[in-house]
Amino acid sequence: MRILHLLHYTPLGGIENYTRNLFLGLEARGHQNVLGYDGSALPGLEREGRRVYRLPGLTDRDPSRGRQLAKRAEEIMEETRCDLAYVHSMANPILSELILHALPTVYFAYTYDTFCPSGARLYRRTDTICQLRGAPNWRCLVNAYLQQCNTRRPPKLWGLYCGRKEFGGWARRADAIVCGSEYVRRQHIENGFSPERTHALHYPRPEPHEHRSSSPPGEPLILFLGRITPQKGLGYLIRAMAKIETPCRLVVASDGYELPRMRALTAKLQLEDRVSFLGAVDCAAVVDLYTRARVLAVPSVWPEPFGLVGPEAMSYGVPVVAFRVGGIPEWLRDGETGFLVEPKDVAGLAQRIELLLNDPALAQRLGSQGRIAVEHLSLDRHVDGLLRLSQEAVDRRRATATTRGRRNG
Repeated sequence: MRILHLLHYTPLGGIENYTRNLFLGLEARGHQNVLGYDGSALPGLEREGRRVYRLPGLTDRDPSRGRQLAKRAEEIMEETRCDLAYVHSMANPILSELILHALPTVYFAYTYDTFCPSGARLYRRTDTICQLRGAPNWRCLVNAYLQQCNTRRPPKLWGLYCGRKEFGGWARRADAIVCGSEYVRRQHIENGFSPERTHALHYPRPEPHEHRSSSPPGEPLILFLGRITPQKGLGYLIRAMAKIETPCRLVVASDGYELPRMRALTAKLQLEDRVSFLGAVDCAAVVDLYTRARVLAVPSVWPEPFGLVGPEAMSYGVPVVAFRVGGIPEWLRDGETGFLVEPKDVAGLAQRIELLLNDPALAQRLGSQGRIAVEHLSLDRHVDGLLRLSQEAVDRRRATATTRGRRNG
């Protein structure tokens, strides 16, 4: 098949890392990828034989921009003769309708954007997960003020609400919806998506470059990888560090707009000599950190759709301690491959991390079991499932067209 991908690219994004691997997996099977994108540059996605087109405004709802995009998309589809569309990130209503009309369409539900105006399902006032059903609705507007789950600027809030509602209506008509976990699939079904066309397909973990045979020597290292935003819960981990008495170091290898606040919290708790902020690091540096880490901490408080960083660490034999949210329990087995802690439980987070710091043999055992547990999350298996769903979408679209043709005849 020749597949048209639509993607808004942002640096350091999990979606971009996933699509980079997905392209390679599809091309290894003989399929051709055509990419239409906007956003930042595309390191690793432009290569010989792959057609790449710049489409500025994929996430812009402006009608005039939409008409320009639609015209350009028609030219691309005419030139490439694609069989199928994979929509990774797009919000322009005119372009969305064109793609859905022209091609069998698979929508990738990476988060909750189709029914949550903020996309995070998180009440920031209390760091608790939203449980609304049938969203988006008027309660989403009220909760922006009561629960601080979204902007409280009326024009921007109304624009987000209308945009999510409009795009959610489009996504419900897609030929297939791919979710990264059973949790995300259930959330979509509970908010009006078809159970028959909404599928869970766990993301593939990257292939590890090397396995470590024993716990790393020296000062134990606790690793945090993830954008420094309220959803990722770094503040809870820093507070847990204040409760950990065992000599160790927390390494924060990431960036984000909450970095100044996290530095201030570290200083307030007098942890500057125990917490290192490295900023964004490249893949080689991440691999090096995995080989040296005693434990990976995933203190997310939002309903993490999957949390691919966990299986990635486990593939290197690193045990994981994480809050029990979203899709994380689908890959992390408490007491077998790491530990699950109730959300926002700082004392529990500290206790489980310290247990691994003080017991290298336990950390080694959980790490080894974790490496085995994520072996099934391979790229080959993921591509198999995705191609099966894609073929079903193509067949369903053809059957619908045939039925309509007979009726019209």
